[in-house]
Amino acid sequence: MLDENLVFHKTEAGAREIASPSRGLSPKLRRALILVDGAKAVTDLAPMFRPGEVEAILVDLQSQGLVSL
Repeated sequence: MLDENLVFHKTEAGAREIASPSRGLSPKLRRALILVDGAKAVTDLAPMFRPGEVEAILVDLQSQGLVSL
């Protein structure tokens, strides 16, 4: 389980993906990537998705190298 106070940042790869989509991210993952701004904590992002969904989304983006802590 992710700490709700963690703040994720886009990596260079994440910024490139926003500018020029090439990975075929699902709309949900793309929306999360756009919302990750280095200021919002996990707890701030959670209400923007279905209950319990944000953790898996952030872990997926992190595993793809698109966001980091």
